[in-house]
Amino acid sequence: MKQYYFNNYAFKETAIEIMQNGLSATPRGLKTKELLAATIVLQNPLNRLILFPSRKTDIFYAIGEFLWYLSGSHSLEQIRYYAPSIEKFSDDGKTLNSAYGYNIFFKWFNQWQECIKILSTDADSRQAIIFIREPNDLILKTKDQICTNTMHFLIRDNKLNLIVNLRSNDFYVGYIFDSFCFTMFQELMAIELGIDVGSYFHFASSLHLYEKSFMPINLIQSELPIANGEMRKMSFNTRDIWSEISDIIKYEQMIREESINVVRTIEDELYTTLNINAYWINILFILIFKRYLIEMDYNNCERVVSFLETNTTEDIFKILLMEKLHAACKTSE
Repeated sequence: MKQYYFNNYAFKETAIEIMQNGLSATPRGLKTKELLAATIVLQNPLNRLILFPSRKTDIFYAIGEFLWYLSGSHSLEQIRYYAPSIEKFSDDGKTLNSAYGYNIFFKWFNQWQECIKILSTDADSRQAIIFIREPNDLILKTKDQICTNTMHFLIRDNKLNLIVNLRSNDFYVGYIFDSFCFTMFQELMAIELGIDVGSYFHFASSLHLYEKSFMPINLIQSELPIANGEMRKMSFNTRDIWSEISDIIKYEQMIREESINVVRTIEDELYTTLNINAYWINILFILIFKRYLIEMDYNNCERVVSFLETNTTEDIFKILLMEKLHAACKTSE
């Protein structure tokens, strides 16, 4: 079991191992290389972003997916804004089956709060498990099979560890966003419990690469990360964390759906009148940047980047956004 402090190197070394030692398999007729019962351990879950020249975390989708999960929604429309191609996995054109947040918070009952209760009562408990896949998935006819089985929270040495068990994980695509979202969940629960994060354990029965990813992965073998992938520590302004989260989700929806004039008003108010912590304000500014990018308002895109540069120590956001801006400007020429 290899342990890593930097997710960049977890990604690179595991990709090389799959290419060199992976077994050949062809599920659904698709050629893959896979490692069986593979485990990746991140010693610092805040170091979650992968940033290689030829393979970077799509920060818009990473944030959008996490907030989609937090909202408890299974709406296709909400997540399609961040990844239009995802609609091909919807069975009814309205919802997605792999809406983890819906399963965590609403499908059966609020599993999140039950885990909080368990660990608040017995810090050494081994029972704080969130089930995402269920027995019915064995017979469910769907284009969107759930890949994650469980999230298991364990407190040891007064730190919150998270073990995520997946039946299947596309390493080139899925791991990047899974490790982002699950470590964000881990950090959030640690805050609710009033303790620090421990390690993140990513276990996949089949950790694999599809043939179409072989060439891009070969490029990464000779690359160095363009930046450290660590994010600042998550924080909230009030003890009523879920009230603040509700506001964050509300503003995400407004940025995505309302007119551009409303988005500009939200931008003006974020640091003046809204009681949202600076950590989440910067997250919302990234989503405002995306909306300006869609509107081809490149001047305001640059202004958002300048704002983030002044108000956060995370250079990675500036790097990722400026790359998006340069690509958009080049396309529009």
